[in-house]
Amino acid sequence: MSIDDIISGGQQLFIGGTYVLARIGTVRFWAERGLVHWEDAKDNSYGSISARDAFERIVALRVMLDKPSEDKDIPRFRDYRNETQTYIEDMLKVIRLAREQGTPTDPTAKHATTTRVVVPEYCFGGLD
Repeated sequence: MSIDDIISGGQQLFIGGTYVLARIGTVRFWAERGLVHWEDAKDNSYGSISARDAFERIVALRVMLDKPSEDKDIPRFRDYRNETQTYIEDMLKVIRLAREQGTPTDPTAKHATTTRVVVPEYCFGGLD
């Protein structure tokens, strides 16, 4: 089974275009220029990995989630499993979009570029 057989698409509307986000805990993931980027809101750390590496990590997470366990019926673990399953589905959408964008080194690839504007909180009435 190939990556294309597993990944199904879907996008969400974002200001100025379409955007696909995956979130788990305080970390959000998105596709840009053929890579999967991530940012942790807790400590503002940032990084990026290839779509292939992201896919391998999601497959490993899925295998761990599918292992038999006695804890599956405990509500706390059931909620964790549901949250993780949603994250896996959203990450597959992000990975699909990154693959569609092509690799960063390919000059003919369709790269989605986004403009980011950081607006400090004090601009909204924080300074009197």
